[in-house]
Amino acid sequence: MRLEGEKRFHANCGRCHMAPHKYSPRVMATAVRHMRVRANITDADMRLILYCLTQ
Repeated sequence: MRLEGEKRFHANCGRCHMAPHKYSPRVMATAVRHMRVRANITDADMRLILYCLTQ
């Protein structure tokens, strides 16, 4: 799951963002949900990306 989340991060987020430093899961969830709307990311992609960033 983590590797798939990494792939989706690079495909959807990597164009504009580098992988963030470790933040609390709550902060990462807020950021990923916000970017989901702005970047038009699917719910499944959002969950995988969030899993990747919080592990």
